[in-house]
Amino acid sequence: MEYLHVLLKANIAFTVILVFYMAVLRNLDRFRMNRAWLLAAPAAAFVLPVVGLPANVPSSGLADLLLGTGPRSHAMGAMDPPGASILFPWAKVYLAGLTVSLLLLAARGVRAWQLSARSGSEALSFFNRIVIPEGLDAEDAEALLRHEQVHVQYRHSLDVVYYELLAAVSWWNPMWRLALRELRTVHELQADAVASRFHSDYATLLVARAMGVPASTLLNSFRSPNLKTRMLMLNAAPSKHAGMKYAASIPALALALFLVAPGTVVSPLLAQEPVYDLGKVEVPPEFPGGMEAMVTYLVKHIHYPDKAKQDKVEGKVFVEFIVAQDGTVQDVGLRHGIRKDLDDEALRAVRSMPAWSPGKVAGKAVATRFTLPVAFTLAAENAPSGQ
Repeated sequence: MEYLHVLLKANIAFTVILVFYMAVLRNLDRFRMNRAWLLAAPAAAFVLPVVGLPANVPSSGLADLLLGTGPRSHAMGAMDPPGASILFPWAKVYLAGLTVSLLLLAARGVRAWQLSARSGSEALSFFNRIVIPEGLDAEDAEALLRHEQVHVQYRHSLDVVYYELLAAVSWWNPMWRLALRELRTVHELQADAVASRFHSDYATLLVARAMGVPASTLLNSFRSPNLKTRMLMLNAAPSKHAGMKYAASIPALALALFLVAPGTVVSPLLAQEPVYDLGKVEVPPEFPGGMEAMVTYLVKHIHYPDKAKQDKVEGKVFVEFIVAQDGTVQDVGLRHGIRKDLDDEALRAVRSMPAWSPGKVAGKAVATRFTLPVAFTLAAENAPSGQ
């Protein structure tokens, strides 16, 4: 389920980034910059959740709180049950939606390829194919051809397919469709800026051919639904202070990182103390006596369920828990299981563990999230062990 965790965090980051674009950048006449910004936004959204923050810099913990993997209120005795993440029950729903989205996208791609192979009443392009309607006067035909050539030259169809795939992967988040609409508007504005040089009254040509196009198509069409924006941009004065506005994207990226980055997780509503990921502490937490003592403890305290023995079931149960500042084991939950009887036995044994030596940062004890694999093997003595 780690994929879904990262995906949700990426969607939170992308939403923050897109809101900034809509509020600050979308009306600028720097079309190449806006296109580059929109194309880079998804990459940034997927990188931010994994880049992390310094160990002494807290994040908001919003994404982990939504995922059900963040800290719990120890004062209330909250405990992660098996399968704690709220995403677990929705995995099949997500996969079903993803499958449907990809099938629909494939069908639309085939349809777009077919339409771009024959002449029609509308100027359009798809990758390197260009269709210009017949019966136009020379000036109109030249402007339409130049417009579609820009789409082909700049590989706008590749941009659209890129975003369509991202929208399919995150089919439940409408922000990707909104971003695609903005990207396609930028495409049209780029093409208009070139094509308008080859027509004496390009604005009138836009109006004359503005009959709309089905939203389901992947084609770059001269008749786009953003006519008002295109008309305004044809006569707009150059944007002022554009550089400063693009520079303002840095705080927006910082905010997205603060919301989704792993590391210290501080929930303003539930956390009683910061919780560090294991890789973010300078001194990791340790079971009394070390790793060998922990293996001995598990061998002694875990009892292989009889039914699991009869069924000859083996494997590893991954148990996640927090070693608190005082060393106590808290918030025990299932990270990845095998079957209920083995999972329950591993969870019971971990919950009964004695206090550990807590993890440390800058010499101070801190709460640390820890994942322990508990191996069930049908060896000679049927003894499980922690590895």
